[in-house]
Amino acid sequence: MTALSNIQFDYDELDPDELKAIKLAESQLSSSLTRLAEEMLNHGEILADAQTALANQKNGVFLSWLESRGISSSSAYRCIDAYKAFGKLKLPTVGSFEVGAMYTLAKNDKAIKKAVKLAENGTKVTNKMAKELIEASPPPKPKADPPPKAAPPKPAPPVVPPKQQPTVEPDSFEVYEDVEDEPEPEESVSDTRFKSQKAKTRKTFEAGLRAIGDLHELKPDAQRRKSMIDTCMSVLDELKGWNDD
Repeated sequence: MTALSNIQFDYDELDPDELKAIKLAESQLSSSLTRLAEEMLNHGEILADAQTALANQKNGVFLSWLESRGISSSSAYRCIDAYKAFGKLKLPTVGSFEVGAMYTLAKNDKAIKKAVKLAENGTKVTNKMAKELIEASPPPKPKADPPPKAAPPKPAPPVVPPKQQPTVEPDSFEVYEDVEDEPEPEESVSDTRFKSQKAKTRKTFEAGLRAIGDLHELKPDAQRRKSMIDTCMSVLDELKGWNDD
């Protein structure tokens, strides 16, 4: 197992009793950190199950439940993301990860694979190391949406022969009104593109909810946070009713 820092501790300066006490403390600390990583992933699994259970409710119900339990949305989503990325790891591998490293790595598949290999070999994966792995493994660029298919050319309007002017008899006549051509129906937007854009919009506002929670943790402002969350939830509710049939 690699050292936790570049600072080397001189055990030779300790007497036998001090050395014994320090070695015991190190062993207990290592066990405690391992349990901490396990508990964090356990919390992530519980929260993920709760999120799934509330999936059929209107947008924002899961966030309201989190708030009722005194859990910030940013902390909850970090645990969920870490569980989805590392939940299948077993001891002793999971004990080789710092909790912060799991949070940092959760969204980068390439860096996760490298980190797991290091952990399986007994390397302690710290948050600093996780950031270095991410810098060396940038996520793939998102695929651009395919260009829309060109609409088929409109058929040429039929050739209408000119109307014959009627013969007007003395003291009698008929009025011929011009008949306007009926407007052609507008082309409907592609169902596939609409659903894709709707999904992107929903994810954008859900990410905004998480970002609001992060801002509130850094600089609490309960009134502004509630107002911004209410706005996002209102948009998500409106978006849910937007017809995509």
